[in-house]
Amino acid sequence: MELTIKCTENWKKPPNYSTTFLYEEYIIELDYNYDKDECNVKVDESEHIYGNNETLDKLVDGLSNSMIGLEWKDCEVGEEFTINPDHL
Repeated sequence: MELTIKCTENWKKPPNYSTTFLYEEYIIELDYNYDKDECNVKVDESEHIYGNNETLDKLVDGLSNSMIGLEWKDCEVGEEFTINPDHL
């Protein structure tokens, strides 16, 4: 399953990294602290609730897991990605 996401915000002030993506009408915010190894995820400014949308659940899991590896630290605002959340 291929999904298109767009980076709408990206900043880094080590050890804090924040990347925001737009997927369809959802705004997915990833805030990661490298020193604490904590990634907080919000969808539409609220904590993500699993079980309401299987595709969104997979996407949130995949994006947050790859954020831990700092995969998104250099993405450009406005950049679009076609990704498969099953392979993130």
